[in-house]
Amino acid sequence: MIDIIHAYYNASHGSDFVYYDESSNRDWWLLLQTHTPAFFIVDDKQYIMPPQSAILYPPYATLHYGAHESYFKNDWIRFYT
Repeated sequence: MIDIIHAYYNASHGSDFVYYDESSNRDWWLLLQTHTPAFFIVDDKQYIMPPQSAILYPPYATLHYGAHESYFKNDWIRFYT
């Protein structure tokens, strides 16, 4: 069963937006869908993704993503399984 902690849609941020969290106490999953181009850094490798991309972060993973070339807009949901 999925237990939703928090969800947000059409979250909008400026072109300088970067989210970084390497907290070891984050025990929830994060599903994120972009509406704009974005970068994601996974295992020290950067990926540039087009709009309408999605990524699923497992618990305890380092979260590192942000705007690419323009503002950043996304939907996201944090949940437990």
